[in-house]
Amino acid sequence: MTKLKLISNLNHKKKYVVHYKTLKLYERLGPKMTKVHRGITFYESTWLKTYINLNTKVRTISKNDFKKDYF
Repeated sequence: MTKLKLISNLNHKKKYVVHYKTLKLYERLGPKMTKVHRGITFYESTWLKTYINLNTKVRTISKNDFKKDYF
């Protein structure tokens, strides 16, 4: 499925894929929507947070350039 970008023209947008918050914004701004084909849900988590924090900590305390570049 290809994702289309909103471009400034007056052509009809069919099967246009947007995030639900963007869809809510469009509803509030008032463009006419004829049909919603499907919706998706997803969950975001911070599964890389500990790894990123560890690398940041190691980089700040490292003394040589190799360790700063390696981590």
